Parts: sequence; structure tokens; C-alpha cells
Amino acid sequence: MPLEFYGRDPRVGALMVEIRRDLYMSEPGGPANPGAEALGAALAALVDAVAPAGGRVRSA
Repeated sequence: MPLEFYGRDPRVGALMVEIRRDLYMSEPGGPANPGAEALGAALAALVDAVAPAGGRVRSA
């Protein structure tokens, strides 16, 4: 579902984000790389952008 419908269409109650592992992990199965910090910041910004003002994000 495109992000533009989140919060605007009552049928949309969740978002799914796919992230390439090589952006934050050393492969195969190694430790997090320097991209992990940037990824965390980007995900936090996404949550802030889609969460209702003054609200909280529900967990599953």
C-alpha cells in the first residue's frame, strides 16, 4: 500500500517496510555495519512522520 494512503484511508491500518540487509549488516550474518545507525534514524523519522500528532504508535 503506498504511504500516501496511510492515515487517509480507514482501510489502511499498517505499513510494511522492506530494507536491504546490506545497508545495515555485514553479510553473511555478520555484525551490524555503520549503516545501522543511519537506518535507525531513518526509521524513527518515518514513524514520526506517520504517527498521529501527540499520539503513539500501536505495537502488534
